[in-house]
Parts: sequence; structure tokens; C-alpha cells
Amino acid sequence: MPNRGTIEAIERAKTYPFRRPVCSYVFTHDHEHLLEGHPESWEHEVDLEGLTPVFGYSSNPSPVALAHKFASIPEVRIPVLACEVEGYDAVYSRHVSAGYIPATITESRGTKLKGFMTYLTEEELRVMNDSESRGVNYELQPLDGAIGVLTDDESEIKDPLTYASLHGVLEFDGQPRAVEGTVAESRKFEELPQAVALEAVMSAVAPEERRDQFIGTAIAILTQRKAWTAKLIKTEFRL
Repeated sequence: MPNRGTIEAIERAKTYPFRRPVCSYVFTHDHEHLLEGHPESWEHEVDLEGLTPVFGYSSNPSPVALAHKFASIPEVRIPVLACEVEGYDAVYSRHVSAGYIPATITESRGTKLKGFMTYLTEEELRVMNDSESRGVNYELQPLDGAIGVLTDDESEIKDPLTYASLHGVLEFDGQPRAVEGTVAESRKFEELPQAVALEAVMSAVAPEERRDQFIGTAIAILTQRKAWTAKLIKTEFRL
């Protein structure tokens, strides 16, 4: 019988890409302080000096994910500002993460991907890189030629940094599928719920396991996640 912590982790994984606030906010371990009005009124709440902006399009800007990622740092104060990037979308990556099939970013002409710019200190960026398994699962790289537009004041960030999967895009019926729960305008790729993507992957790499068992193992055992990911390289999915 799984313990309470394991059960909670399994249930949390099922909610990927997790809850996101409706507007810009400041994340701390104590609360999510929503930032309303024009940024000129945030003078005493937001200081971006010396911080590195990283565009998050899926779970990274979610308070649920941030609380988990930065649990090792006692105090954080992370500005998380609503942002849009044109010409991209969030689709499923070809790998198994900690209990779910994660997203990656891919080009999609005419699509406007809505996410958040997280502003990180050097220490926070190191922690974020570790949480993304930089160099193994993701690489932090600029979106060359793209412009991130902060929706609150329309200020621009050229060639915004973001995490892109090193495993490539997971296709279904020969096409990428947008991750349901991410947000974009004028999507070209059909949205797919996490539960459907997970079921398809399970049937290919671990057909004998039930869903909660698969999720729990993926959370707990890194080597098993890697083994399942390796099986996805040549797998073709039909829905």
C-alpha cells in the first residue's frame, strides 16, 4: 500500500501541466501575490535587476511546480510575468518525466504561445536547470529571432531563453499534439489530454502496468524513466 506522500505525488502528477494563475504574480513559499494593474504600480513589489528571464510555457511557471522545484531554498521571491511568444507552441516531448509525459516547445507558424517569464537569481537558475535535467532531458537555449512580449506593458525580450527537449517531439498519427492545459492562440496542432498521451505511452513501454503503478514508478525510479524513454525512440503512436 503506497504511503500518503506517494499517493499525493501520484495525484499531483495527474494534474500536469498544473494550475497557473490568471495574471502575472510573485511566487514565494508563503503565497502567490497577484500583480494587477500597470507595471508602473508594482514599483515596491517587483525588482528585476540582475535576474535572468526564462520563458515557461507549460508547468514551470505554475506555483505547484515552483513550490516543488525550489523547496530546497528556504526563501524565494520570483517574479512570474505573463508573456507571449509568436510562432511557437507547447507539444508533447518524446520522454517520460516524473509521472507524466512532459511538454517541449516547437515552431508553429501563426500560433501565439501564452506563458510566463520567470525571473531567476543565479542560485534559482541553477536549481531550475537541475530540475529540468539540463543536458540530459532539456537544454536552456534562446529562441533565436523570436520576441517575448510581456502582456502587462508590451515590453519585449528578444531571443528569450527557454527549455527545449533533447528527446524531440512525440508524434501521434504522424503529428505533434499540443499539451492540453497549456494556452495558445491559433493552434495548428490538435490538443491532447495528458491522460490520453500517458495511456498511449504506457501501452507501448509498459503494457502490463496500471496507470497509478506506472506513475508511481516513474516518480520514484530515475533509471526506469530512462529505460522507458529509450523505448520511445522508434515507437510510432496511433490514436
